Amino acid sequence: MTSLLRIITIVALVSLLHCAYSAAQHRFYLRLTEQPFTQLPADLIVQTLVSLIILIYGASYVAGDFQPIRTDIQHSSSPKKLLNRRYYGGILAGFSSVSNGSGFPAIAIKSIPELSTGSQSAHKSPDFMHPSINSKSKSAKKLVPKPRRPIDEKLLAFNVELAIIRDQIERNSGTTGIYRLQFWKDTIEAIYGDGGGPVPKQPVAVALERFVSNVDLSLLSSLVSARQQTLGDRPFRSVDAVQQYGVNTYGALMKLLMRVLAQKRERVMHALGNHVHVAINDKVIEAVDLLAGAMALVTLLRSSIPLLSRGIVLLPDDLMQLHGLSADSFYGMTKPEAVKSLARDITMLSSSLLDRSRALRDEVPCVVRVALISSGATVQHLVRILRKCDYNLFDARLQRGASLLAWRLWWRSILGWY
Repeated sequence: MTSLLRIITIVALVSLLHCAYSAAQHRFYLRLTEQPFTQLPADLIVQTLVSLIILIYGASYVAGDFQPIRTDIQHSSSPKKLLNRRYYGGILAGFSSVSNGSGFPAIAIKSIPELSTGSQSAHKSPDFMHPSINSKSKSAKKLVPKPRRPIDEKLLAFNVELAIIRDQIERNSGTTGIYRLQFWKDTIEAIYGDGGGPVPKQPVAVALERFVSNVDLSLLSSLVSARQQTLGDRPFRSVDAVQQYGVNTYGALMKLLMRVLAQKRERVMHALGNHVHVAINDKVIEAVDLLAGAMALVTLLRSSIPLLSRGIVLLPDDLMQLHGLSADSFYGMTKPEAVKSLARDITMLSSSLLDRSRALRDEVPCVVRVALISSGATVQHLVRILRKCDYNLFDARLQRGASLLAWRLWWRSILGWY
């Protein structure tokens, strides 16, 4: 793909040079014939614009990510960036928000093959797998009706707040981070529970109280409980446990967003005199759970190498044993073929779950499908990249987002796909 884009970029550059030469020739001809020079021919203008657009797109893709400089690294956690991450984050499962507490030895840099600069810069960030997911969610958020966007943003901000807190809970860091997760569990109980109570003067908590109502308390609690259950950074016991984690995080957030969209449609139709009920039945819940399980599996694969650089192995024990792998062998990459085989199995399972979820697409009301678009695009993109790179978990493309993402999501929303 990169070589093809390089060729297209070179052709576009040559085309631009040809346009410049043709414009000069055209002006020279007009001077010879003593005609006024007012404008260029339309075909030359069109060729110039098309060549310029293709050149910019191709060059930006070939150039890759920006090279980090010392200032970027020093200020990578500035308050402004942290605020942007909190309020415009995406659907995050939180695999990246775990730290080592299970006694892994300090990692040797030589044990992990070198990655490209773009991938390395992604690995240095605590939220190393968040940028591409965030961009998908921000693009998908634009497809949500404007009156519902404040509610949508507040739910996403709450989820990102939890992911950031979980990311800060490191080994031997005491109980402060654990209490912060419990703080959010108590906060949502105070806002939405029967007992009530004072709401803390925290921006996200105040925004939830003011803008978000009539939500399922169990789904919000699930977002907190799922993070609490990952404390200790132990590997998942089985593939089913990974999928259940996805249901409790990705799935819970998607269900919350679907209910927001359903309530909006019902209110609009009620105002028009039509009493319409948007049904979110068991088939819809099944479709969401399947998609959430697929999302959790590919995200775990994507984050496995960045997590390994922090001494953490979360891959499910049952598959590790099936392929003759252990935490130490995965840590030292002594069995690369077994690692590829494990990645292949997880990718195939994730693709199968995505297909099963999409088979239930007709059961999902069109008005709420936009809540699933971001996750569906993420799973499809990562599965395609894993197959292209022959299940090489060190491939830097796994840390990049899909190109032309906004247009892809817009087209999916038009067709009603996810």
